[in-house]
Amino acid sequence: MSVAEHPGIDRMVYDVARRDARIAELEEWRPLLIKYAQQKLDAEDWHGVQDATSDLRDLDNELDGLKF
Repeated sequence: MSVAEHPGIDRMVYDVARRDARIAELEEWRPLLIKYAQQKLDAEDWHGVQDATSDLRDLDNELDGLKF
């Protein structure tokens, strides 16, 4: 990679800002998914419970990767 092709500090700052924005978005969605899962559990909608908890698992996995 030549110096001209190097992403540089501007790119790294952008990537950090983008990562931080995604973390904030996922952290905002997390309690909503938990509430939705509880509503589906209360309604004994097992397919809905499975969908919500699967989405929650995926969200938590993405958060773990972004925070690492």
